[in-house]
Amino acid sequence: MSARDWRGHAASFTRLALGVALGDPSTSYRWGQRLAQSPRSATLLTYDGMGHTVFGRLMDNGSDCTDQWIDGYLISQAVPPVGTVCPADVPPAAG
Repeated sequence: MSARDWRGHAASFTRLALGVALGDPSTSYRWGQRLAQSPRSATLLTYDGMGHTVFGRLMDNGSDCTDQWIDGYLISQAVPPVGTVCPADVPPAAG
């Protein structure tokens, strides 16, 4: 989905939730913070772990915490409280 398509799709929601990993090698956490503060603000869900995705334990990223918040958002548009940080279920391996 292009950025233009995403903006049009996102505008259809009354509240937005944005999940971003602190250790995302592709998308910086700062970018996620700026996006959450954009004119159509979003609630930022922080995942204290590695990886580009924060949802779906089958992808070996995210955590039970992120999955619960994102499931809740998808089902009922319930957003996490501001400042929510989900710990990694398994700490990243030391490099």
